[in-house]
Amino acid sequence: MKLKSFIKEMSFKDMQHLNKENEETDLYDILKSKRHDINVDFGPRTYSMLQQQMMLGNEGYVRDWLEKNAFIEQQEDWPPKDKALGEQIRKIIRKEIKKL
Repeated sequence: MKLKSFIKEMSFKDMQHLNKENEETDLYDILKSKRHDINVDFGPRTYSMLQQQMMLGNEGYVRDWLEKNAFIEQQEDWPPKDKALGEQIRKIIRKEIKKL
């Protein structure tokens, strides 16, 4: 396959994604990889709605929906819920402040 025909077959969104400098998995990739599961569990209209929300720039809605339905892990809250870890962090911060 020639490069010219390959570029014509790629969608505009895929080309935009290739131009991104950060290599983190973004929400578009996650949504695309979970397409089959969303279609099976919730139907194609739901997947289409999520795509539309992405196009409108409403990534927060899509991320919340994916977290709520267990397609992605929820982000850790800060401060940590583990009190022992929170206390260790506070002690370190206090020591650093005293050094100043």
